[in-house]
Order: sequence, then C-alpha cells, then structure tokens
Amino acid sequence: MSHKVFKKIFTLITSMFFCSLLLTNCSQKKMNSVKEDTIPSTVSISEKNIENESSDERLIFHGTIPYFFYPQCSDTENLLNNIVKSFIEKEILQWTETGLEMLIEYETLYISKEKCSVSFTFSVDLGGAHPNPYAKSLNVDFTSITKIENDDLFRDDVDYLGIVSKYSKLAVTKHLNENSVASNNRWIEDGTAPIEENYQSLSIIPVGLLVIFSPYQIASYADGFQSIVIPYEDIQDILLFKPNTMGYP
Repeated sequence: MSHKVFKKIFTLITSMFFCSLLLTNCSQKKMNSVKEDTIPSTVSISEKNIENESSDERLIFHGTIPYFFYPQCSDTENLLNNIVKSFIEKEILQWTETGLEMLIEYETLYISKEKCSVSFTFSVDLGGAHPNPYAKSLNVDFTSITKIENDDLFRDDVDYLGIVSKYSKLAVTKHLNENSVASNNRWIEDGTAPIEENYQSLSIIPVGLLVIFSPYQIASYADGFQSIVIPYEDIQDILLFKPNTMGYP
C-alpha cells in the first residue's frame, strides 16, 4: 500500500471517529437539555366547593375542585383559576341536556414550581341503574399559565400516542391478570388504542406518568377504575420534561 493511500485511509478513519464523537456529544446534550422540575412550588392548592342551586337548570352538579393560591400576583392567580373554571364548565356543558346530576371530585397528583397535575373524577347520573363515572386529567403549566395538552409533554418528532398505547396495552394486560380482573381482548384493544379519547386521564406524577382507565374502558363497571404507571426511565427519551421525584402535593 502506497504512503498516499494509507494517508487517505487514516484521514478518513480519523474524520469518522471525530464525527462519531461529535454526534454522541450532541445526542447527550439533547437528552441532558431537559431540566428536572424544581420544588417547592410557589403556587399552593386548596379545596373549593362547587354547586348549582338553581332549580331552573336540568343538571344538578356539586362537588369539589382545586383552587390555586399565588400571593405574589393576583392576576396570575385569577388566570390559573380560570383554567380550572373553563375545564369544569366544558365537562358540565356536555351533560346539560342528558344528565340529571353530576358529582365532581379531584386529587392533586403532582406539583412543582413549573407545573401541576390534577386528576378529576366525574360521576354523571343519566337515569340508569347506576351513575356513569369517568376520569380526566388537568395538567397546568405555571410558567406560561396555560393548560398542558397531552402532546405538549412529548417531543414533536415522536408518535407519542403510539408509544403510550403500546406500553399501556402490555401493562394493562399484566395488571388485569395479576389482579384477577375480568376483561377480554376486545376491551383491551379498544381501550388502549392510540387515540386521544383513551388517554384523557394522562397525569404527571413524581415517578413518571399515570394513566387512569374509566369503567367499561378496559374492564367491567363493577371492577371500577384501573390505572397503570409509565416510569420516567422508560420514556425519558421522548418527554420534554423531567418530573421531580419529590413533587408530591
């Protein structure tokens, strides 16, 4: 082999080596650019009773909702509580014509300086043998003072519904078998399919994401709500945030 050929091969290998290092470093920087949420939160949450007392309205609703306190700025506090108000009003509106009574309950699952996650349970009486219960999540960004949609949690270049659906199907099947919960493949297939409707209760928790499935979604009414946890470590590459493990309410 001539000296010139050897020199060209050496130069090519060296260039490939440094490009590989550069790509690795860039990849690591991209992953490490997601900062962990910080605590404690500057926003606090208390319980507020809600009910309508007008006999003129067909749907009677009552229960509890979260109320945000932010002493540093009353305008910000009002904006945060308007997010909750709009969320609740939207749920009430869809049952105004068909529902008789609605019970509203909530649980705060996560809170940090940057965001919080609240899980709501709505139970609607439609005049049948039993109420129609379902769960929905409200995730709020304290920085931008906006409601966090599910796709806001994930990178734009990934099919997050496909990934969450695939994980959920496997986890749900294991969960139901381990807990001897009656179900069938059709329920599981439909209830974990990659559509937004199936993941309307996708909540942030300190260790990752929590998915709550309402009665009849993957199991019978008698078996109630079912849930699975998607650990942060399993999906950290597609998330745009890192929950703080101390972010308990």
